[in-house]
Amino acid sequence: MKKKLMILCIALSLALAAPSFAAPTIIDLDGDEFTGVSGNYTYTTPPLGSIKFDGEIMTPGLWVDTEMVTAGSTGNVFDVIAANTWVTLTFDFSDGFQVTDVSFIYGGNADRIIIEAWDDSSIPIMLASLDASTGNGASAGPVTWYAGSGNSIKTLRWKDPGGSNPELLYNFAALDNISITVIPAPGAILLGSIGVGFVGWLRRRRTL
Repeated sequence: MKKKLMILCIALSLALAAPSFAAPTIIDLDGDEFTGVSGNYTYTTPPLGSIKFDGEIMTPGLWVDTEMVTAGSTGNVFDVIAANTWVTLTFDFSDGFQVTDVSFIYGGNADRIIIEAWDDSSIPIMLASLDASTGNGASAGPVTWYAGSGNSIKTLRWKDPGGSNPELLYNFAALDNISITVIPAPGAILLGSIGVGFVGWLRRRRTL
């Protein structure tokens, strides 16, 4: 009896070690889900983990310098704190999950916005300097970036680099309507499959 219970526990542990779902999970972010203060916002999404933002979440309809905060948004926007300073959106998920792609709209700045997507290595997945001269907070995009085979997007960061004219440093370069696709990591799926298969094999042998 003890042997049977031990085998059952091992099999169930293997099965439950994987994420509880295999289908992709789509998470849509516009800032409304986040709690905290400027420079330290968090959104918890069990069982994945949490998403953190170290910038400023702005409310549509407010004026920042000479720009209207709208960015085509349906909710709050993810903004920089200061000109020429990076802000970062971090997907702080467990090792059992991967972010395969991210999409977003951007705008509201009279010059340009630099946006980067990184995995956990020293090499960025994507780099772009995008024209954000969309005027009075109008949006551009959506833009979709893919992590590529074997990669996972860990962070999305951006800044308003300003320009040759100092007056173009508006301290407003927003991303919004951010959407990410999250899948279980291949290793976790394999581990769960082994566990489920092991349970089935034991049942067929009438061990359980």
